[in-house]
Amino acid sequence: MKNWYKIALCKIAASYSFERFMTKEQIAKLNELETCIDSMVIKYLAALDNKDLENQSANLAKADEILNEIDVLSDEKKGLIRIPKQKYDEEIEKTRIVEEKNKRKDIRNGKNIHKIGPKLEELARAYFPTTDDPRTAGYILSNGDMLHFSYGFGKRDVDHRQILEAFPEKMPISGGTDGMKQFMQATNAVRMGVSSDSSIFFDFENHPTNAQLQKIREVIDKVNTMKTISVSFKRDYKEFDRYDFEGIESFLS
Repeated sequence: MKNWYKIALCKIAASYSFERFMTKEQIAKLNELETCIDSMVIKYLAALDNKDLENQSANLAKADEILNEIDVLSDEKKGLIRIPKQKYDEEIEKTRIVEEKNKRKDIRNGKNIHKIGPKLEELARAYFPTTDDPRTAGYILSNGDMLHFSYGFGKRDVDHRQILEAFPEKMPISGGTDGMKQFMQATNAVRMGVSSDSSIFFDFENHPTNAQLQKIREVIDKVNTMKTISVSFKRDYKEFDRYDFEGIESFLS
């Protein structure tokens, strides 16, 4: 009887673990059987104390019936659980999709954009080679490397927004100018371009790293015919004389 009691309780507990998939009738039946189990144990122990073999045998037979009823309930539950569980799994998948969309939306709105920065920079490096020629460069990465944005005519003639070609569609980043800005925000990349031999521009979404500032100084020294430097920092814009590097650093601080 002791083993029976353990088995019965285990089966009851297993059935309750799927309670959310069961009908009200099944739950009521489960509660009824649980009450029967406790009652049967009490009756059996009383018969045992009184050495009432007939009642002992009857209670054991009833105990077997209860186990069978639990098994039948479990079988019914397994048959009925398939459709509800399928719906449950579908709801889980819908929730995951909504969460993923919200995550992508947050990144597009600038929230947690830095989390995808390392991956974006890795993809950008794999797609665009680096260059030492500022006239063909489109971006300065956080370590000072410049990305080559030229078709090979000694000047930058690749649109900055083509940086997005480096990223698969599944990446949570927008298209066009917004996507370009998100790339800069996520990776700390500085957009740049030598417009002519007399002017150059740098566009910042974040404060530059020391490596970027050093690279900008090298670029200014290398394009020695340049007269003006246009610098935009988020929504601010200012032009500087090529020798006013301290003014540029102060503007970006």
